[in-house]
Amino acid sequence: MVQAANQARPRPAAPARAPESRLIIAVVFTGVQSTLVALRRAGELAAGLGAAIRVFDAHVVPYPLPLSEPDIHESHLVRQVRTVADTRPLDTTCEVILCRDPVDGLRAVLPACALVLLGGPRRWWPTRQMRLARALRRAGHEVLFLDCPREKQHA
Repeated sequence: MVQAANQARPRPAAPARAPESRLIIAVVFTGVQSTLVALRRAGELAAGLGAAIRVFDAHVVPYPLPLSEPDIHESHLVRQVRTVADTRPLDTTCEVILCRDPVDGLRAVLPACALVLLGGPRRWWPTRQMRLARALRRAGHEVLFLDCPREKQHA
């Protein structure tokens, strides 16, 4: 009885948030060098289009661990992505996605029909980054794959 008396009255529903009208250029973190190349190109595009740049790092958490407890501390992942994004004088936001599969994680957070920039080595066989780009294209996003020098890749 006391709990019912102390409950707050239901609040009226908040007005529906209008979808963001500004174009979003999404850069997928695939490694330091690859992401720097993608950020450079995103900066060129954003300057001409007045777009916002968002950097996404889809960090795969191994199955034995719960998603809330990745094998690397989340603050370290954010710091790593932020350090790469801060090397360019661009207004960027960074987001780390903890997921089991990078394609599913990125599909969940990317805006509909987003312009996605993704760097990686271009080979005659499909690399991990090329397969990710193809999967995002199939999901309805415009993907620009940038050929980058070979390095230790991430995600």
